[in-house]
Amino acid sequence: MRFGLLGLVLMLLVAPYLYANEMKSIDSDVAYILQGTTKEGILAETQIAQIKEELKAIHAHSPHTEKIHEHRAAPALMSMGVRLTQSNEELFLMHMSTHQEEGLLSQHPDESYALLIPQTKTGIDDLDGLNKTIGISEAYYYPSSNKKSRDGIVIYFKFIRPVDMVALSKRYEKLESVRRASSGGLIVGSGDSIDRIENPENPNEVHYALSRGSGDCPSGCMKRDYYYFTIVKSGETLTVREEKPEAPFAHLWGIGGAFSVTTFSSFEEIAETAKNGKRWWMRLHAVDVLGMFMQQMRDTHYGVNVSPWIGNDWAEKEAKRKFDKIRDQTLSRSTEVVDLLTSISTDDPNRQVRQLAAGFVRRLATPNTSDKGTSIRITYFDRGNEPKLRERILKTVARLSASGIIDKFELKSDRMRDDGVSACVEFDRYSSETSFDERIEVALRQFHQLRPRLQSTEYRVEQVTSCP
Repeated sequence: MRFGLLGLVLMLLVAPYLYANEMKSIDSDVAYILQGTTKEGILAETQIAQIKEELKAIHAHSPHTEKIHEHRAAPALMSMGVRLTQSNEELFLMHMSTHQEEGLLSQHPDESYALLIPQTKTGIDDLDGLNKTIGISEAYYYPSSNKKSRDGIVIYFKFIRPVDMVALSKRYEKLESVRRASSGGLIVGSGDSIDRIENPENPNEVHYALSRGSGDCPSGCMKRDYYYFTIVKSGETLTVREEKPEAPFAHLWGIGGAFSVTTFSSFEEIAETAKNGKRWWMRLHAVDVLGMFMQQMRDTHYGVNVSPWIGNDWAEKEAKRKFDKIRDQTLSRSTEVVDLLTSISTDDPNRQVRQLAAGFVRRLATPNTSDKGTSIRITYFDRGNEPKLRERILKTVARLSASGIIDKFELKSDRMRDDGVSACVEFDRYSSETSFDERIEVALRQFHQLRPRLQSTEYRVEQVTSCP
């Protein structure tokens, strides 16, 4: 995910009230690692304890990793926004009006214009029932923006413990009273990351890849250092082993920095590795190379990794020749490549390899609709309404990103002018399992819903080829 000026604005906009309630250090690392791993949204204490012990073992083995924490952009783990259905909006407002008549409503101490909901009770049975099961410490809403909002009423809940936001949001959306549920905000981080990879071939082993980012990380980090570890479990004992990639520029377990095609020497080697490689991450790497070439180099983050030869012009040219040779060989056998990817998508024993191959097969079979563009431009002109509208747009971007609708975004232009503001959001066409058309349709709809009621405000939302 790339962050430019938008990342900095989001940090200033949402971080102050999110960081105050988010955990830090090893506890938050554990919670982030467990996102998307549960069915009910509740993080099991046994899982939390297990992963915490694994991280402590790594820290003991390599003390320099102790200060590496999961700081990538991620949904807030202890707050959620719930949008009500129309019939339950009326029920909620009636419930709140009763409290108001009784003088029980009070302003939120940290959120301007927000009112606390007494005893966190909304007056909606199914919603209050689930809240009681999960455990809610606080509930609030914004009456000035909710009563006549086209978007409907959103109630914000803060949980007493970190949750699996991916699973829990789906659980809330199954309630009859809820139209949509998503993380209450986006934590914009510093760039460090922790990935935990279970070994499908050995249940007593688990892998970790820790990354320390440096150099303008709000915009994506100019440099990354990676540390790889395998933890072997034997009874109550954990043994930590630091790992090194076994092949040049082929990242362990599919996690690393710049992607390299020149790990392989020929198309035949790539195809053989993709089909029969002993290490699943080498098969993953080979599938990535084949799929990338078949997409006609449309993903610009791929390329030749020539970092070992910096300063050596001859070696750099040799690497480029090798790259071109592999590309030409692959494209000349495109039918064979598609058949191979199709076979791998169903037959490979590793789920991650199957999913990557299936994604490439799906994209290659889908007509290219990029003529409509992969960006959304929002332009609005009204100096009086501008700050509030700007805030709503940024919060919408944060919400879409947290829910996976926008996988990569960058504010390409944010020009404050005498007559208003023009902003542009860019999408990554291929970084999500959800189709691009579905994701951009959702985003367009949500940005259109932000249209102000003021006739004096000109507000345009359009899909464009690229941001200026």
